[in-house]
Amino acid sequence: MYLVQLIYASRIDRENFPDNGARMIQEASAKNNRDLDITGVLFCDGTHFLQAIEGSRSNVSKLYNKIATDPRHLDVTILRMADVAVRDFAHWSMELLSYKADTVNTLKRFSISKDFDPFLLSADSLREVLIYLAEQQEVGLNQKKAS
Repeated sequence: MYLVQLIYASRIDRENFPDNGARMIQEASAKNNRDLDITGVLFCDGTHFLQAIEGSRSNVSKLYNKIATDPRHLDVTILRMADVAVRDFAHWSMELLSYKADTVNTLKRFSISKDFDPFLLSADSLREVLIYLAEQQEVGLNQKKAS
């Protein structure tokens, strides 16, 4: 089995996206992905989705095809697809990465424009953004557990 990582971005279709839409996607994905041995993270800034999906080539392709036809997404575009030796997000069947005030500053460090637009970033930069945000989330979760 080849292990792949796919990163895609899309624009949110506001007409088909409720206020708690990102959380709904994360909860359903986490449940469904466990059965398919898919891991990853989802970032939503209110305008875009940016998601990394990891697993077998077959399962990742099937999941992406489903996402590409989901009415909550517009302009769904694969921005990175690569064979990988190890998963970047192995312990999450699907984690929703928090969008907070300090997230904006992080995104600006990687962005080439005033506003964050994943379509303008390189594949490597997108992967780095998601890894960094996931690491920051992990630190926050560990701090909550410790207190």
